[in-house]
Amino acid sequence: MTDVAGDFTLRKYKNTSALAIIHAHAPYAVIQSFIEKTESLKPIDSEGQYFLHEIPIVRGGVGTPELSQNTATALREHRGVIVYSHGTFATGKILEEAFVTTTQIEHSCKIKYFVELQQQKTV
Repeated sequence: MTDVAGDFTLRKYKNTSALAIIHAHAPYAVIQSFIEKTESLKPIDSEGQYFLHEIPIVRGGVGTPELSQNTATALREHRGVIVYSHGTFATGKILEEAFVTTTQIEHSCKIKYFVELQQQKTV
């Protein structure tokens, strides 16, 4: 097993203009990674739609170079990603920008979770 965070960080800094990276174990993002059947999550809230458009859900074995590469590749075109069953990574030019993206992802996942839960109850 490799140091995924270290390997990922090096790949990310080499492959993009990102100067800040945040990794979070965001609970609603993890839940949505299990629920979502596609390779990305499309936010249903207006803020998520406007700022995020879609959030890739990346896969790969925990601690593997494959996961590190998949994450770095997805972040070339997206400000943040959800790592299946694990959490989120977000980038920015400054730490605050990466933090805002992290909170936007978690907010969009939380809204989507509760809306879909309510829709199931009304069926």
